[in-house]
Amino acid sequence: MPSAVACLVAWLLATATALSGGPAAASIRKTPLQRYDAALRRHPLRTKCASSGVASGIGDALAQTLVPLSTGYDPRRTAAFALVGAAYFGPLLHGWYVMLSRLE
Repeated sequence: MPSAVACLVAWLLATATALSGGPAAASIRKTPLQRYDAALRRHPLRTKCASSGVASGIGDALAQTLVPLSTGYDPRRTAAFALVGAAYFGPLLHGWYVMLSRLE
């Protein structure tokens, strides 16, 4: 199980680095939160999709670990949750918050 969580964390870090334009000299001194914020400004939809997918995958991996089933850990289920988070909830919530910001 730890390998699945480590894989998801590694994917999150790789995605954040790719979305922030790579490890340029100026971005090395930035905190991860500053790099994430910069990625949100540059590529809001892509960043939200990646974040939602990673959060969904990590959430499912934790749920399977903390409440173990008789069948054990199912990596396909985690991948499915991550895919649904990235492909469905990321764009849906992005559009929702865009609409809410226009109502202000």
